[in-house]
Amino acid sequence: MAGVNSNRNYAGLMGFGHYDEASQLVQVTKPLLQGGIVAVYYLPGTLVGALWGGWLGDRFGRIGTIGFAALWAIIGACLQCSSQNASWMFCGMSPPGSRNRADEVQLESSMVSALAY
Repeated sequence: MAGVNSNRNYAGLMGFGHYDEASQLVQVTKPLLQGGIVAVYYLPGTLVGALWGGWLGDRFGRIGTIGFAALWAIIGACLQCSSQNASWMFCGMSPPGSRNRADEVQLESSMVSALAY
């Protein structure tokens, strides 16, 4: 996200900064908004994914959960790529975070079960 956050068009579109022609840099005027866009991936996304991944894994198995998580990530990527404001980006960043953690729960459980034998 560091490379994207320093893009002048992205900063203006999301509303957390503007491009300064004199310094040739993006000037961040709302750092809390900029940080919130990045942080929403972790707190709601990975928290929901950790809880959700265990339940999905018990109900549908590892392969089904990883497949569903991949589909969920595609939905999140579509939301991120089409976002036109910060609220839309918040909604687009949560699905990939939950997908990431749901996959990790499944992979960690398979590694633990492999070590148990």
